[in-house]
Amino acid sequence: MSGTPLITQQYVLAASQFRVWDLLASSILQSMPVEQTEIVNDSTMRGVLKFKFAGITIPLGLKVEVADVSPMDSFTTLVTVTKWGTETVLRVKNELKVVGDDQIQVNCTAVVEKAPAWMAIVSPIQKSFAAKMFADIRKELERAV
Repeated sequence: MSGTPLITQQYVLAASQFRVWDLLASSILQSMPVEQTEIVNDSTMRGVLKFKFAGITIPLGLKVEVADVSPMDSFTTLVTVTKWGTETVLRVKNELKVVGDDQIQVNCTAVVEKAPAWMAIVSPIQKSFAAKMFADIRKELERAV
């Protein structure tokens, strides 16, 4: 399942590249349903992800690590979720592209880096959750710019 694209979305914001870049990391963090957050170091955070499914909330172990940063252009994280002895790792990339005067296109991609084979069964749930996260980040950015 490694390297399997889970979801890709894009949208355009009416703001400068600098402004969107300045707000991107905080918008990502504010959009995540995470509790018990612990900042491990400058590039790693841990917490408990509150995943809602079929009306119930399931707490999942979460680790978010900055994997790659190209200032003003892209911000990539490795998102590791653990539960019941299994581990799933997503590579989440947010790319910024200037498309006009004070217009930035944001390209969001989540790729499955590591997952047990049985996770393919719940791939639609993962995709839905990632889509909601991307939408929440977009709303947070639109509100802030």
